[in-house]
Amino acid sequence: EDESLGGAMAAVGYAWSDIAPESIRMPIIKKIWTPTYVLATGGICMALLAAFHLVVDRFRWTFWIHPFLWIGANPLLAYLSGALLNMHGITQRLAGGDVAEALGDFAPTIHALLPLVLLMLALRFLHRHRT
Repeated sequence: EDESLGGAMAAVGYAWSDIAPESIRMPIIKKIWTPTYVLATGGICMALLAAFHLVVDRFRWTFWIHPFLWIGANPLLAYLSGALLNMHGITQRLAGGDVAEALGDFAPTIHALLPLVLLMLALRFLHRHRT
């Protein structure tokens, strides 16, 4: 029920912005929260919420939700970690220099993913210790 309403909202938002007659067409603009933006993003969010409800609560497929639980237990740490920690310096210390040379073309990918992996390990540690 919710997923069909979400899909309909998203479809109306996109149709209003793309295929509506020129006189009533309204672009999707996030900065000013146009009605088409609200319909499209709200519909997508409703459909995703319904899908997650189906998968987690109805089908009981919970093997993949642990990282989301870790983030949910310490959301401020997850949000502020980029501002509080020098992730670029940490990444260079762990995977820069000779390590980056050895990684070759994969070095930029590792440099992009390493802060995320470190953050998730910290969040997992805090969650396991009920902090």
